[in-house]
Amino acid sequence: SGIDYLVESCTDIPDELAISLTAPSEDTLSYQVEIGGTATPGSDYMLEVPNTVVFLPGETGFTFPVTVLSDQEVEPNETITIRLANNFGCGDVVYAELVINLADELRVDINSGQDTAYIC
Repeated sequence: SGIDYLVESCTDIPDELAISLTAPSEDTLSYQVEIGGTATPGSDYMLEVPNTVVFLPGETGFTFPVTVLSDQEVEPNETITIRLANNFGCGDVVYAELVINLADELRVDINSGQDTAYIC
């Protein structure tokens, strides 16, 4: 839960992607993490998440920093799609999917007569 969009050059502080369970498990649980979407890793954003997350008994969550990069290009909104899945031999079983929208850098025009502008 939280904000489902990020803005290029809005802050130098990374946001966080949280992967969590609703309750601790007595068993070890593992999920494949699949990253996709229209945004390009390394050019539009930085996100280092392992291919598999493993919850040991009692663990309930992990956080990973996500940084949106300013590519200085005017472009439409892009997306990062994160899926938690497993494949038991008959195709992927998707447990959760999150789509984060990346908005282009905000452009502000200040008209004469106005003395205050807020960005981000």
